[in-house]
Amino acid sequence: MDMPGLQIIISSGPEASPKAALGFATAAAALATGMPVHVFLVMDGTRWAFQSEGCEPEIFGFPAIAELMDTIQSAGGQIEICSNCVGGSCDHESPRAASEPMRPGVVPAGLATVAIRTQHMQTLTF
Repeated sequence: MDMPGLQIIISSGPEASPKAALGFATAAAALATGMPVHVFLVMDGTRWAFQSEGCEPEIFGFPAIAELMDTIQSAGGQIEICSNCVGGSCDHESPRAASEPMRPGVVPAGLATVAIRTQHMQTLTF
């Protein structure tokens, strides 16, 4: 049986870290079942793409977000970052893309890509 996959949109940043951690953990769990997964980081959620964020566990008993992201990528999941937000358009802070390194394997994508996937993938937002 061909699984259609799961798209997870994470708009929660460090100020709502338990919610974001749940999104990443859900992605990892879906991948463990063999389901294809795309994680899309947008708005405050784009902060998880930076190497300085998510290094400590956010929820007792859960791995750190950085570790969950590694697990997702190792299992074949895709992690994307909003191409507008990474440039600072959606961030209330100053743009970080030029000054801070992003995690390897996180690729820019647009909202059109997310919208097209909703036609054939279940989508959850955290």
